[in-house]
Amino acid sequence: MQNLLFKSLQLKVTDKDKVKDIINKANSKSKTKTVIGSSGGNKTQIAITTARQLLIEESRIGDLRLATNEIEVIDYFDKIIRNGICSLDSETDSLSEIDAEIAGISLFTKGEKAIYIPMNHVNYINGERLLENIAPVVILNQLKRLEDTNVKIIFHNAKYDMKIFRWGFRPQYAYKYIDLKPYWDTMIAGNLLNENEPHNLKDLWGKYCNNGLKAVHFNTLFDGVKFKYIPLDLAFIYAAKDALMTWELYLFQKKTLERESLKGVYECFKTVEMPVIYIVANMEDNGCKIDVEFANKLTVQYTEDLKVQEKEIYKEIEEYKPLIDLLPFDLRGKLGNPINLNSPTQLAILIYDVLKLKSPIKKKPRGTGEEIIETFKLPLFKKILEYRGLAKLISTYTGKIPECVNPQTNHVHCSFNQKGAKTGRFSSSEPNLQNIPSHNKNIRKMFVADEGYYLCGGDFSQQEPKVLAHMSQDETMIQAYIEDKDLYATVASVVYHKPYEECKEFTPDGVKNPEGKDRRTNCKSIILGIMYSRGAKSISEQIGSTKQEAQDIIDNFFIQFPKVKIFVDNTIKNAKTYGFVETAYGRKRRLPDMQLPEIEIRMKNDEVVPENMAIQINNEFKKLFYAKAKSEYKAELRNKGIIIKDNGGYLSQAERQCVNSIIQGTSASITKLALIAIGYDKRMKELGFKLMITVHDEIIGEAPIANIKEASERLGKLMIECCKDKISVAMKCDTEITQCWYGSEIEL
Repeated sequence: MQNLLFKSLQLKVTDKDKVKDIINKANSKSKTKTVIGSSGGNKTQIAITTARQLLIEESRIGDLRLATNEIEVIDYFDKIIRNGICSLDSETDSLSEIDAEIAGISLFTKGEKAIYIPMNHVNYINGERLLENIAPVVILNQLKRLEDTNVKIIFHNAKYDMKIFRWGFRPQYAYKYIDLKPYWDTMIAGNLLNENEPHNLKDLWGKYCNNGLKAVHFNTLFDGVKFKYIPLDLAFIYAAKDALMTWELYLFQKKTLERESLKGVYECFKTVEMPVIYIVANMEDNGCKIDVEFANKLTVQYTEDLKVQEKEIYKEIEEYKPLIDLLPFDLRGKLGNPINLNSPTQLAILIYDVLKLKSPIKKKPRGTGEEIIETFKLPLFKKILEYRGLAKLISTYTGKIPECVNPQTNHVHCSFNQKGAKTGRFSSSEPNLQNIPSHNKNIRKMFVADEGYYLCGGDFSQQEPKVLAHMSQDETMIQAYIEDKDLYATVASVVYHKPYEECKEFTPDGVKNPEGKDRRTNCKSIILGIMYSRGAKSISEQIGSTKQEAQDIIDNFFIQFPKVKIFVDNTIKNAKTYGFVETAYGRKRRLPDMQLPEIEIRMKNDEVVPENMAIQINNEFKKLFYAKAKSEYKAELRNKGIIIKDNGGYLSQAERQCVNSIIQGTSASITKLALIAIGYDKRMKELGFKLMITVHDEIIGEAPIANIKEASERLGKLMIECCKDKISVAMKCDTEITQCWYGSEIEL
C-alpha cells in the first residue's frame, strides 16, 4: 500500500501528460502473471502492472466486468428492470453537476456482476475518443427506462448523481430529461446511523462490510487525473466496485435500521431525509438570479467604507507610536509602515508587545481572532472588527457571489447539504447563505426574482421556542401559543410579575415601551440560552446584567415554568445513561463524551490504581473549583507517579449540546418536511412555483406574477400544516411577496 504506483510526480502538467508519466512508470515495473480466463479454462498470458495488481487484489475482479457492447448493456438494464432494484454510480470530472462531463456509469443488480459502462473515455496519449465507449444516447435511453419503470435506485450521495444525469446529457440530448428519484442513499443512511464519523463510500464500506479494511480512494491511485483518461482495464475495476460497495453497504444499513431500537431513526430516514433529497436537487437546479449591477455598487460602497475605516484605525495606531518606538529592534522590524491590518503577526505584536494586553484564551496566547479581539475594550479594536466585517462583505459576498453565477443558466446554484450540521440542519456553500450577517439586509437583496416572477418567502415564527414548548409540554408556554400571545412577553410577565401588556415592545395604542422591550428581550435571551445551554455568565453579557442578576432570572424562569426544567434535567440525565438524545422525528444525536468519567486516573508505570486511592483522589478533585487549584493538584500527583486526565471540558461541551440537539434537530426536520410538502404539492406545481433557497426556518421561492398571491397563501398553509401530526403546538408562518430577498413587501 505504501508503494502505490499511481502517485503523482507533483508536477504541473496536463492530465494527458500526467497519465502518460504514470502509465510509463507503471509499465517499467510491470510483471507477467498467468491467470485463468473465464472462457473454457483457457490460460491467458497478460501483463499486469503493480498498480493493476493492487486493484485486482483489493477489488474482487471476478465480481466485476466492463461493458463495451450495446447489446450487453441493454440486456443488463433488462435484468435490472426484472429485479426492480439496482445500485448506480457515475464517474465524472467535476464536483459541479452542471458543468461536469460523465466518463461512464456503474451498475449492480442482484444475481449479476457489477459493471462499468464507459461513455466518454479518451486515449490518454492522443486524446482520441475510444471505440469501446457506448454512445451516450444509448445510456440516456436506458436510464429513462429505469425512470419509467420506477426501479428502486440505490445511490451514495444521491443528489449529486441525480443532477449529473439531468445535466450530463445536455446540450446534445436536451430533448430528454432524466429524473431519477432515489430509493436509498447510503451516505444519508450512514449519517443517521452515526453522525460522528466520515460518510464517504469507501470508509463506510470498509468499516461495516469489509472487516475494517478500507478500499483505495481515487486520489490515492490516480491523484486527481480526470477519469476519462484512465485506461479501461483499470477504470472498470475501480468504478464497477463502487456500485458493488454501494449495494453491500445498503444491505448492511437496511438490516441495521430494521432493528427495533432504531425504529425512530428508520422512520426519520424514510419520511424526512430521503424525500427531501429530490426536492433539494430541484431547488439547486432552479438556482437564483443575482442582481450583478447592485452587487457591484455594494462592492464600490464597501470598498470606500473600508478605506475610511482604515484611515480611522491608523489614526488610533499613531497614538501608540511612542510605545512602538520602544520595541526591541527585531520586533519593530517585523512591523510594516503602516501596520498591515491583515497580518496576524503584526497585529499580535501591536496587541501583546506594544499594548501589553493578555489573551483571554490560554491556548492562544498571541491570538488575533475575532473571539479574542472583541474582548478588548479599546476603541481601536472595535474599529478593527468593523474593518474585518467590511472586508468579509466584499470577499465573501458582494465580490464572490457574482462570480458564482453559472454562465449556462445565468443563475447562482447554491449547494445545500442536508447533513451539514450534526443536528440535521442544512449548511450551504457556493455561496454560503447560512452565514450572511443578519444585521446587513443589502447582501440578501442581491438575490432577485426572474423576469415575470416575484419572490415568495415564508419563515416560521418562533419555531425553536415552540418546539421547546412541545418537547417540555409546559402548560403555561403552550397556553400562550394557543392564545396567540407573544411567548417572550408572556414569559417576561410571569418572571417579572408584571401585566402582559407591560412586557411588550409597544403599548396597545402603538407607543414604544422601552421597559417592556427590555423585559421581553431579557426573557428571549433566557429562553434561547436554555435551548443553547448557555450559562448565567454568557446570558448576563447578552442582557447587560451581572451574572447573579441573570442567574436570578433563570431560577425564577424555572420556578414559573417547571416542566421546562424537568425536560432539561431529564435530557441531560438520559444522555448520560444512553449516550445520545433523540428528536421528535427520531433522529439521534450521539454524545459519547456524556458518558466519560469526570476524571481518569492511571499510574505512570501502568500499574492498576488501588480502588481506595482512586476514590480518595476523585473526591479531592471534586472539591477543587478553580483551574489553578486543579492544575496544582495534578502536578502534585504527577510527582508521585499518578496521572489525572480531567474530562470536565468534554463533559461540559457535550452537556451544552444535549437540549440544543433536540430543539435544533426537531426544527431542522420541520423545515425539511415543509420543503417536501411544498415541493411535491400538485397545486404549487400548477402555479409555477419554484423553490430557490432555505436558511434555517426560512424558505424562499418564486412564482409567476399572475399566480404569486395564491402561491404565497398556499406556501404559508403548507408550512404551517407540515408538522401538525407530530408537534402539538401549532406553527405560525409569516409570508412576504417581494422583488428581491429582504426587499420591500409588494402589496397586491
